[in-house]
Amino acid sequence: MKYKIILWACFMSAGESFAQDANDALRYSMQSFGTTARSMSMGGAFGALGADFSSLSSNPAGIAVYRRSEFTISPVLQFNNANSSYLGTESTNSNANLGVGNIGFVLAFPREKKVSGWKGTSFGFGYNRINSFSSRFSFEGTNTGNSINDYFAELSNGISQSALAGEDQYQFDAGLAFNSYLTNPVINSSNVDQYQGTMYNGDLLQKGLITRSGSHGEIDIAFAANYNDKIFLGATLGIPYMRYTSNEVFEEYALQNTLKDSISGKTFKSSKYTQKLSTQGNGINLKLGVIFKPVDMVRIGLAIHTPTYYEMNDQYSSKVYANFQEGYLETKSPDGRFSYQLTTPFKAIASLGLVIKSQGLISVDYEYVNYSAARLNTKDDYNFSSENSDISNQFTSASNLKIGGEYRYQIFALRAGAVLQSSPYDGNLSYKEGNLSAISYTGGIGIKGENFFVDFGYAFTKTSGNYTPYTLNNGEQPTAAITSKANRFMMTLGFKF
Repeated sequence: MKYKIILWACFMSAGESFAQDANDALRYSMQSFGTTARSMSMGGAFGALGADFSSLSSNPAGIAVYRRSEFTISPVLQFNNANSSYLGTESTNSNANLGVGNIGFVLAFPREKKVSGWKGTSFGFGYNRINSFSSRFSFEGTNTGNSINDYFAELSNGISQSALAGEDQYQFDAGLAFNSYLTNPVINSSNVDQYQGTMYNGDLLQKGLITRSGSHGEIDIAFAANYNDKIFLGATLGIPYMRYTSNEVFEEYALQNTLKDSISGKTFKSSKYTQKLSTQGNGINLKLGVIFKPVDMVRIGLAIHTPTYYEMNDQYSSKVYANFQEGYLETKSPDGRFSYQLTTPFKAIASLGLVIKSQGLISVDYEYVNYSAARLNTKDDYNFSSENSDISNQFTSASNLKIGGEYRYQIFALRAGAVLQSSPYDGNLSYKEGNLSAISYTGGIGIKGENFFVDFGYAFTKTSGNYTPYTLNNGEQPTAAITSKANRFMMTLGFKF
């Protein structure tokens, strides 16, 4: 379990363990907004409105608002751009991702002739994508003070040479470095099993490339009922699943002629440390919601999402390439596998909508989620007490504020919105560089016919954080400041029947 590697939580965060930790809990607990073009273009503020397929994954009472059955599909295209600053050097990288925001149907069974009481029911089934893990960023800079080999040496201290050379548990980092001569035993040390990084003279050019892919989606099965056109009740059984892959590459290059290591007899030129992770997870949750319409103009919504229980499976591997003047070595880890359970936090959503006759509407959603309540577990002997303590201490309760509006003219609709997502570290409902808070601006248009509609939505999201490839025992840690900007385009095709 205790093999070391760098993790990247959701957007980015520094970590030092491929073993499941607080970063995993955060990555899989955070969600995006807007699974249809209409909801996305209004900032996802649909908790009190309904009559949109996104209601299945936010406030299921919204499908009770439907008067006709509907099928929708929403392809989405996302472009990510990441700027980094590392040791005084700026870098830029980008990637694109094509996916499906939603696909599914709602069957409405209105009882138009009923004067009062239960006036209709609705059933919904389909898929909503609640997050995308697609991202790519790079960094590089000249390090004048330390090397990742110093980090490997600190990991190795206290471990016998035979253990580093042969046991699988060290073959994802410290053992790889030792077998590649990037770390060597200290001669004439009064302490047994002490190590140092391979000798180099002068500065090192350090480079990193981190690539993420995959998505977090959910199969939703929902049922809702309409009482007297005043109270709408709904429930969704969610079956989420995720597919996440990570490929991290960290390189070092000697910028001057280096000295021959007195222990290994090798002259360092460069090295590359590659780490791969693939995660699959399947879970289950329940969402309950209500919408109250005291007067025709006002809608009040409330929804609660139970914690999601996941069964998770990780596959991972590492590789070190060491280039010396005398030749090169490539050392690979075995293929690692581990299964565990993750429970994500409870969420509550309060919503208010104002419908201005047939001219348009304004809507606000407030979400509360306590990221410190996430928990890791396993059926094996390991109890995750340290990791769960980190989750409780590092994260806090956070809020998301969503605002959206729509103006209608005949068959056309013009929409806009904004989203503010607070940091899971401090919980403040404000945007601040470096703490994983996010701010989004959205917009879109729609065309509605008698039996079909087409919507176009756009969302711009900015967030930033820090990435630290390694941390030494004395606290030294080269850090890349990363700012990410995502441009998301979505189209929804809908057919009523």
